[in-house]
Amino acid sequence: MKFILISFMFIIFSTSCFAEEKDKQKEQILKLIKELGHDDFKVREEATNTLLIHTLTIKNISNQKIKTVGEIAIQKRIKILNQNLKIITDVEIQERIKLIVFTLEKKYKDLTRTLIKESKHEVTVGNYEKALAFSIRALKLSPNSQDANMQYCEVLSKLGDYEKAVSIYEKYLKTVEIDNFNREFYIIRLTNICIEGNLLNKAKIYLEKALPTSRYPDNILNKLSIVYEHTKQYDKAEKNINNLIKTNSKTTRYHSTLAWFYVRSNQPKKAKLILEKFFDLKVNKNDFTITDILNRYYFKQPKVALKEVSTLIKGTIVRLTENEDIRSTNINSNHVLFSCIWFYLNHFHNEGKKSEATTENFKKWYKKINDTDKKIWPLPLLGYFGGVLTDQQLFDSAKTKSNYKTRQQLCEAYYYAGLRSLTKNDKKMAHKFFKKSIAQNVFDYIELTGSHFELNKKK
Repeated sequence: MKFILISFMFIIFSTSCFAEEKDKQKEQILKLIKELGHDDFKVREEATNTLLIHTLTIKNISNQKIKTVGEIAIQKRIKILNQNLKIITDVEIQERIKLIVFTLEKKYKDLTRTLIKESKHEVTVGNYEKALAFSIRALKLSPNSQDANMQYCEVLSKLGDYEKAVSIYEKYLKTVEIDNFNREFYIIRLTNICIEGNLLNKAKIYLEKALPTSRYPDNILNKLSIVYEHTKQYDKAEKNINNLIKTNSKTTRYHSTLAWFYVRSNQPKKAKLILEKFFDLKVNKNDFTITDILNRYYFKQPKVALKEVSTLIKGTIVRLTENEDIRSTNINSNHVLFSCIWFYLNHFHNEGKKSEATTENFKKWYKKINDTDKKIWPLPLLGYFGGVLTDQQLFDSAKTKSNYKTRQQLCEAYYYAGLRSLTKNDKKMAHKFFKKSIAQNVFDYIELTGSHFELNKKK
């Protein structure tokens, strides 16, 4: 009886001690969890290591102290907390752990986004080595992040390592589950890199494979036509663009695409036919003017065309400086001006005229613009071709508060800087500018296609 009583008291005492020890353990864990969010790095470091030791002890794994530095510390703290979450049954501690994990993961994602943003900024300003360093850090933080993988590949392509960029893209598409819409988007981006790196057969394989199940076949057909053109498969390119015209009968966008294709592939008779058809489908004066200029130029009526170009440029300056609402027109003022500049440069270049005459005309137009209006994009191009603005001044004028708008305008600025270099027979500098135009990653821009075309002329 005495033995039973002693045993019973021992059990009560042991249970009490165990409960007390459990409470102390709980209190310690809660304190450590709180310290994980401390402002002082040393406090966070100590809490991380202590929690790691606690986890390993419970799991009967040999004790090992792991040093955590910078971004890796966040990754390891999340891992440690998740380990504790699996082996601790206390509801209160579980809830606290879940909360701190949520906070850390948010911080983790925010840091990844910040690194990607920094990398994109460095790409925009041309610091590709710095951009690479930021993108590698982002990828280490979030190996399965779509944005981190995409940015890393984009930077590699800017550094000229196209094959590595493509192989990483391919591996990512195979290993990560991506919905069909985003997969199609990434295939387009992948083929952009392939085209830029002259990996045209690989681009063709991906696009042809994606076409039958594509939700947005226009994008695929458009890219395929570019690939076919670069590989001199003109029949296939023409067929694709004609299919785009049939499926987009309410817009004249692809009629102009076909016209420019015929111009580039030296098929003047077909260019004339499509321009006449484009004229029949015109919805405003600008459509007629642009196509009429091209028509007269390619069929040797340069004097008439030059006069019309001058009139159109003057009218476009007025529209841009008076902020006229041009959303209802089919071709906006920017592209009217771009087409005029393109025509003017090519006319003097092809006809063997001296560039001084072209420069003087651009300078006259630019000087007539008010100083406050000279900053309106793309009017700085007139000053650039007039010899008033330098390369860097043109590129600075293309920059805005909007990151994407800046990339659009830089894509245009670099493209026209490349054209200007071609008129001076400086192909090396021209190709440098065309590459920078492509590097802005602007989706399906006319100037982007033009840059690809000019670069592939030499290959």
